[in-house]
Amino acid sequence: MKYPEHWERWLSAAARDPSSSQRLQVPRERNGRIASGILTGQDRRCLNAIAPLWELYAGGDEATQRAALTSVRWVVSVMQEGARPFAKELIARSLDWKDRDRIWALVTAPNTSQLRPADTK
Repeated sequence: MKYPEHWERWLSAAARDPSSSQRLQVPRERNGRIASGILTGQDRRCLNAIAPLWELYAGGDEATQRAALTSVRWVVSVMQEGARPFAKELIARSLDWKDRDRIWALVTAPNTSQLRPADTK
């Protein structure tokens, strides 16, 4: 039996936490639990790569943050569309809940290769 990844345990705990469960914007089962069953093996490997990239972004200088965002963009691009919200929610694991929308907009923005360092803060 394979044990859940750290990010998966964190998402599960966040879903049970009354103060954060309403914030999670991921697919849900009928019983309200996170629908992690939709994740393919590739999606899980992508999330295994993305979780440390958010850590890198959180503790990095401007160049490191740009590199982390570029890496997340490439990894997210090979995930199923329905699995991508999991990558967004993992931002709060490394940073804060209020950072999710701002940082995810940098990942999904068109023509993001033109971002200046000041745009990533």
